[in-house]
Amino acid sequence: MCDKGNSPIDIRQSRIIGTCNSKCKLSTNYKVSNCVVKGSNDKLVINYDKNNSPPAIFNQHKYNVSDITLFSPSLHSFNGNKADAELCIMHTTKGNNLLLCIPIMTSMKQTESSRILESIVSGVTQLAPNYESVTLNVDDFTLQHFIPNKQLFYYEGNKPYGNCNGSYNIVVFHTNDKATISAITLSKLQKYIKPHSYKVKDDSNVSLFLSGSYTAAEQAAGKVYVEITPLSSNEIGDEEIREKQRNDIRTILNEKENVSSDMSNLDTVDNTSSVYESDTQEGFTVANNQLSINDIVQYGIASLLLVSIGIVSRKLLHR
Repeated sequence: MCDKGNSPIDIRQSRIIGTCNSKCKLSTNYKVSNCVVKGSNDKLVINYDKNNSPPAIFNQHKYNVSDITLFSPSLHSFNGNKADAELCIMHTTKGNNLLLCIPIMTSMKQTESSRILESIVSGVTQLAPNYESVTLNVDDFTLQHFIPNKQLFYYEGNKPYGNCNGSYNIVVFHTNDKATISAITLSKLQKYIKPHSYKVKDDSNVSLFLSGSYTAAEQAAGKVYVEITPLSSNEIGDEEIREKQRNDIRTILNEKENVSSDMSNLDTVDNTSSVYESDTQEGFTVANNQLSINDIVQYGIASLLLVSIGIVSRKLLHR
């Protein structure tokens, strides 16, 4: 698909030829909308209510939302790596087309974007198993929750999916400013839709610009990062923690069963710590790493003898 087009592309620092200011100026004011979703083989298509006034202004042109498409994995790549998903917001106006592309990465932090995506994916997978069109009740559904007020990448190209034709102003947001999705929601999405077949046009002669947040010196110094950041350990959510704990418990139980079966063939008792706690009542300290069964039996017999001697001694004293 799109073999003759020049998009999507790989977003990387070496491809940036300059910064843009007024030409890359974007402002948005999306209102709350109804949420009508239709699945297909490799994407979710979401309809968005028409506003009385165009919600997006780019390069002094006002744009209305045409449709929204969700892919997994992303259409664009970032330093050769795909994001977990990508939300593409199509806009139109007379004689111009605008496509806003937001990378989506797995994170266990609860954000407005992850909340909305959870509602959409859970709703469509349950209510439209055969890719029917369905209206979902999504609280505070607005694209404003997905648009970061950060720097952006800009290039001109064909539509990177569908019929792959036309001329579009394509805006791709930074992966550092991505929208987020939970691992569970992403798993549901990937079971519902298949990976798309659109290929990155790495050999295309596209001029890539970065919005004016960075100077040329900062770009040269490597302060423009376009990389996929792995999930950090402190981002693991409650559901994932519980699942990890369940797996750990299963592992421990399995190991315990194996150890129990092995112990029946042993005549020694292995201890896990190097020094055991003192038994203050008996005044006896075990400091060995291993006790033989004979040692344990002898210690028990000796204890019984000591108790017996003590009882006999007390009786003799009271005579």
